[in-house]
Amino acid sequence: MQPSDKVFEKRPSIMMWMVISEFALLLVVFAIVFALVNRVVIRHIDEENAALARITDGDLEARAQAGGSREFESLSDGINVTVDTMKGWIAEAETRMDAELATARAIQESALPRTFPPYPHILKFDIYASMNAAKQVGGDFYDFFLVGDDCGPKAGKLGFVVADVSGKGVPAALFMMKAKALLRDYVGSGMELGEAVEEANHQLVDGNDEGMFVTCWVGLLDYGTGHVDYVNAGHNPPLLWTRASGWQWLREKSGVPLGLFEMPYQAQALDCEPGDTFILYSDGVTEAFDVDENLYGEDRLLAVAKQGYRLRPRELLESVRADVAAHAAGAEQSDDITVLTLEVGVPPEIMATLEVPANIDELTRVNDFLHAELKRAPVPAARAEPARHRGGRAVRERVPLRLSRRVARSARPRAHPAHVQRQSRAHHGGHYRRGRALQPARQTRRGYARRHHGSSHRRPGHPHGQALHRRDALRARRFLQRGDHREEVVTRRPCQNS
Repeated sequence: MQPSDKVFEKRPSIMMWMVISEFALLLVVFAIVFALVNRVVIRHIDEENAALARITDGDLEARAQAGGSREFESLSDGINVTVDTMKGWIAEAETRMDAELATARAIQESALPRTFPPYPHILKFDIYASMNAAKQVGGDFYDFFLVGDDCGPKAGKLGFVVADVSGKGVPAALFMMKAKALLRDYVGSGMELGEAVEEANHQLVDGNDEGMFVTCWVGLLDYGTGHVDYVNAGHNPPLLWTRASGWQWLREKSGVPLGLFEMPYQAQALDCEPGDTFILYSDGVTEAFDVDENLYGEDRLLAVAKQGYRLRPRELLESVRADVAAHAAGAEQSDDITVLTLEVGVPPEIMATLEVPANIDELTRVNDFLHAELKRAPVPAARAEPARHRGGRAVRERVPLRLSRRVARSARPRAHPAHVQRQSRAHHGGHYRRGRALQPARQTRRGYARRHHGSSHRRPGHPHGQALHRRDALRARRFLQRGDHREEVVTRRPCQNS
C-alpha cells in the first residue's frame, strides 16, 4: 500500500461524520431560532387572531392585548380603536332604529281606537279593547266603527273586528295596516258582510308575493234590534254570554284566513238580548306560555269569563289580561295579545277625572266639572219639592238625596228581642209613669248596659213608638216611589208624651 493510500484510507468515514455533525448543528440552530421566533412573533400573532375571532363572533367587549414589541402593541391598539368605533356606529344605529320603531309603534297605536267609550251618545252597547305587542310593533289589531250615515242614539250598526297577521315585527305591522284599512272600508260601506270580507280578501291576495295572511273575526251589530252578523276567517272562536245559556263558544267558521287565495265567505247570524257579552281575542291569549312552556288554553279563559260574567266590558277585559299575565309571569311574551269585549243593549261606562290642588278656591271648578259630567251622562235631573208653609212662611224642603239608615231601618219589619219584656203601665222600683214603657238594663249593640226610661228609641208596642215607626215607613215609601237614591239628612223630632 502506498503512503498516499494510507492518507485517504479513512476519508469516507471522516466525511460522513462531518456531514452528520454539521446536520446536527443545523438542527440545533433551527430549533433555537424556531423557539425564539415562536416566543417573540408567533405567540403574539395567535393572541391577535384569537381576539379577532371573538370580535367577529359578536363579542365586541373583547380586547386585543398583544405586547412584547412596539409593532404588536401598535397592531393591538389599532384593532381596539376599530372595535370601539364600530361599537359607536352600532349604538347610533340602534338608537336611530329604536326611534324609528317607536314612531312606527305610535303610528300603529294611533290607528287603533283608544277613546272609551267611543260613542257616549249611543246607549245601546258598551265596548272596550286593547292590544299589547310582543315586539315594538305587532301584527294583531282590533277595530270598531259605525256603519252608514244614519246611525243614531237608538238605531244603527256597529262593525267590530279582531285580527291576527302571520309573523311579527315590521312586515306584519305593514300588512296589518293594509288589512285594517281594507276591512274598515268595505264593511263600513254598507255591503253585505260576506261580500265585504270577500272583497277585502281579493285585495289582500293581489300582489301578496310574500305569502302573508291574516285571520280575523268580523262582526256587524244592529244595536237597534240586537241582530249580529259575523264572519270567522280562520280566527280563534270567541266567547258569547247569554242569559239563557251562559258562556258558549262560537266555533262556526266562514272560510280560510284572508290573503291566501280567493274564495267566497258566508256570514253567520244570531240575535242578542240586552246584557249579552262577547269576548274576542287573538291566539296570543290562549297560546301564552309560562316558564315551564305550558299553554294558557281555552279552558282557563272560559274559567276567567265565568268568574267575571257580571263585570262590565272594561273590567272583564282587565281580568282576562291580568290572568294571562299571572300565568306567564317570568316568561317572555311570545305573541301579540289582543282582546275586545262588547256588551249589547246597555249604556256605555262613562268615566271622567279631574285633578285639582287642595285649595278651597278650586271648589267652583269642581262644581262646574260635576255639573258638566252629569249633564253629559244619562243621569235624570232631580225634582224640587213644592213649597210648604210653616209658621206663616213658605219653606221649600231640600230635595231628598238618600234615605237615612234610621229611616230605611224603620221601613223594614222589626223583630222584637225575646229577652226584652214588654211593659206598659207598670210599677218599676216604686215609681209609676203614665204613658211610658220602662225597660230593664240590657246589653246594647255598642257593648255596654244602660237603662231606657222613655227614650226616643221607642219599642214596637208603645203607642207613640208605633206612630213614629208608621211615619218613618210612610216617609221611606214616599222617597222610594220618587226613585231618588241620593243622600239626605233626616231630622227626627221627638214625640210628645200624652
